[in-house]
Amino acid sequence: MFRHALRSLLALLALGALYPSLLPVAFAEPSLDAGHAGLTEPTALGARPSNASASPEKNGNGPGRTHLQIREFKVNDGLPPPAEALDLASPLRAWNALLGACKNEKYELGMHVLTHNDVAMSEQARMAPGLTRQLCEVIRVLPMTAFHPQVDDYEGPFLDGRVTNRSTAITVIMPDGDTEELFLSRVQDTGTGKFVWMVNRRCVAQIPVWYQVFVRGEAVAVRPDADRLNAAGPIPADWKIQAPRRAVLQFMALAKQDRYDEAARLLDLTAIPVDQQPVEGPRLARRLARLLPVLRQQPLEVLSNSPRGAPEVDLNNDEELVASASESAEGQLLLRRYPRAAGKAVWLFSFESVGRIDSLYAQYGQGWFGDNLSHGYFAYNVLWLQPWQWLVLLGSFLIAGLGGFILAWLLQRICLLIAGLTQWRWDEELAAVMRGPLGLLITAFILRWLTFKNMALTGSSSTVIANLCMLTSVLALGWLAIRLVDVASSAMTRSFLGRNDHLATAMVPVVRRVLKPILFVLVVVISLQNMGVNVGGLLAGLGIGGIAVALAGKTSLENLIGSIAIAFDRPFRIGDLVKVGEVVGYVEELGLRSTRVRTYDRTIVTIPNGELAMSRVENYGVRDTTRHTASLEVHKETTGEQLRGAIESIRASLAANPNVWQESFMVNYSGPCNAGFQPALRIEMVLWLMTTDLARFAEQREEVMLRVAEILREQGIRLA
Repeated sequence: MFRHALRSLLALLALGALYPSLLPVAFAEPSLDAGHAGLTEPTALGARPSNASASPEKNGNGPGRTHLQIREFKVNDGLPPPAEALDLASPLRAWNALLGACKNEKYELGMHVLTHNDVAMSEQARMAPGLTRQLCEVIRVLPMTAFHPQVDDYEGPFLDGRVTNRSTAITVIMPDGDTEELFLSRVQDTGTGKFVWMVNRRCVAQIPVWYQVFVRGEAVAVRPDADRLNAAGPIPADWKIQAPRRAVLQFMALAKQDRYDEAARLLDLTAIPVDQQPVEGPRLARRLARLLPVLRQQPLEVLSNSPRGAPEVDLNNDEELVASASESAEGQLLLRRYPRAAGKAVWLFSFESVGRIDSLYAQYGQGWFGDNLSHGYFAYNVLWLQPWQWLVLLGSFLIAGLGGFILAWLLQRICLLIAGLTQWRWDEELAAVMRGPLGLLITAFILRWLTFKNMALTGSSSTVIANLCMLTSVLALGWLAIRLVDVASSAMTRSFLGRNDHLATAMVPVVRRVLKPILFVLVVVISLQNMGVNVGGLLAGLGIGGIAVALAGKTSLENLIGSIAIAFDRPFRIGDLVKVGEVVGYVEELGLRSTRVRTYDRTIVTIPNGELAMSRVENYGVRDTTRHTASLEVHKETTGEQLRGAIESIRASLAANPNVWQESFMVNYSGPCNAGFQPALRIEMVLWLMTTDLARFAEQREEVMLRVAEILREQGIRLA
């Protein structure tokens, strides 16, 4: 015991070296209120009971004494890590670290002695140095009697053999007569795993008020008595609303039971006439209960549980921000600390916040449903939506579906009437197929309007409903585009048939079959993009996959490209007589993969379009005449006079024949030849008949050759 007392004495001398004004305090006998866990005997200045454990890792019950539970949380997670030299292992070392930082004005170091967890994490780095500076200023002006000595023991002071994990550093009397303390608590920092002593978070909340009173000499704002703010009467004594968190939890507990007349007592209704408060109070309390879950982004348990609240930027010391729709004051819902003559000060919703409830509810509330349905419809979520929202969504689906069907039917009737006044057919066909896609599109727009107007959608639910409506709209537009392709195909087919363009007519189904998959893929990509899928990565993957598919389906791709090349080059038409390699026949069908040709033997030859595009195609169908050649082999005894007479007669016959192209035909003697094994003389004929039809060609050829036979007989010429 003597060793511990000597260690405490040396530590207090060091404390006096840092802050000489505090040296007498180190030897003053401490005196704490009975309700505080502090020092009651001078021997408690570091002396531990003889049966106390010396191991800092132990945190359980030892023989003859008990520990209070040490709080565990991540300390000051919004601040940068403290310096490694910062020693917070005991109350005295933590207090000395704070005093040293104050003396050297190193507030960025001293802020790590304070627990700032009641301050919003995003604001800790901004506010912590200022709060530390204010505390240092308070320490400088407080009288010596306000300070209590600290012990250099990792477990802190003992009270009746009991470890309290708390050490009071300052006790002051406020102008209203209330006694307040600044104390250090032992906590376990879950971020580092260390046990440290730090200024308690509830005490940090008192710093701005102390600074205002003791440093700046300003009076604390005088608020009206909390029991006189509401016509319903005094606040019940059993309501534990001395801290912001408790006040809001009390309000929400009453709201869950639909006891809004009682919940209205937590509202400052002084701005509302007294005779209207019994009606307006419950109505505003109901709307406030609906707004808080919508506007507050963090759980209510994050609110400060300190009677003084938590320091916040741009707010008075006795105000606490509960929820906010915007950064401006007009969008904030605040709690304010009100005194009570009958007890401790309590936290209530300020009259400014009460005045904003209606305007905020009009923008973010649930409309008629929030004003009339019980709290159970708003108490929980099922797949991002509350029960009342599911009811509204179901009703919206029914109304939107019925409205879409009726409006689409009316628009279709109007379009059909207009189309009946024109000479075209495509507009009637379009009007006939537009009702389905148009109805779905109108349904999506009505659904989006109804849900966003009546469901108070926020966060994930808003995103899901918006994506659903957008997806429906995209599908409807895609459906309509596919219907347009069918209508356009039908109109183009009629147009090409009217011009007797059979190849273009045959290509219409090809183009339709290509466009529809493209439209389908486009609809899928747009839908995925609106659902939040990374379309860029998907398209890159499809590109790589497309290369693999192209390599695997090289032949199919060649045939597809070949069909497109044939469509643009137009080397033949449907029905043309063509020769491709050794195949001669009529073109019957042009498809995506192949072209079908019917031969003279009435068989079908299928030629791949890729091969056809690369082949030499001879088109007999585009000729204007049909060539005919004949070789007449006459007997070798035929005289020259007979030959000349026959040739002249044949020429005259051809010149007189209207079926023979007169611009060019030839009949000539080509000389001796062998007719089998017999020598003969040859007359050759080359002429063009004025037809491209094979049957007609055969008739005209027959007519020409019969006349040639008659001429030979007339000339007395015999065939060899």
